[in-house]
Amino acid sequence: MELESFITNKAMSVHLNMSFDLEHFAATHDNCVIKSSCPWRCTFYSRGYTMNMYQSGYFILFTRSMDEADVRREMVRLFGIEPVSVVLRNLVVKFYHPGPIVLEVLYDALSGKTVHDFFQSGCAKGGAVPLVIMDKQTFSALRLRPFPRTRITLSVFSSGAIGVAGLKSDEDLARTREYICDTLIPLYARASA
Repeated sequence: MELESFITNKAMSVHLNMSFDLEHFAATHDNCVIKSSCPWRCTFYSRGYTMNMYQSGYFILFTRSMDEADVRREMVRLFGIEPVSVVLRNLVVKFYHPGPIVLEVLYDALSGKTVHDFFQSGCAKGGAVPLVIMDKQTFSALRLRPFPRTRITLSVFSSGAIGVAGLKSDEDLARTREYICDTLIPLYARASA
């Protein structure tokens, strides 16, 4: 099954071998915000990205389209030096199922229990967080952690949108796409038939 998908955001760690005055940077560049509650951080809003900057020369850059080479060029443009490192921290991807998803059906198929049984067993284990989490009140979203020992989290919405966070590489993206196409959606199709 083909899913429509697109990368919505990348979070990159960028480190420059320098420290600088955030107030001076904010005063000399447009679209900068320094909150009084956290004067140690400046948020810089550029046309193609947003960047949280810290005095030590460490940044978190949020972008849709820039890759490492683009980031390096932008750092040279802004600060006159190349970064020591540019590391992809997280990739957020959104997939679209071609129709709405009844979350209760998917939930029961994944957990093998009714919603009531599932929450009762979670409470019995001292509040242990299960791999499949559902908002008991509204059933508006279903969250799953399909791969143990990773931070990859899927949020499934009744509209059919599936948001994925915690991806660190293209391999993670391929593995997650395969899980959604080969396991999650067929499981839902069988359960709702």
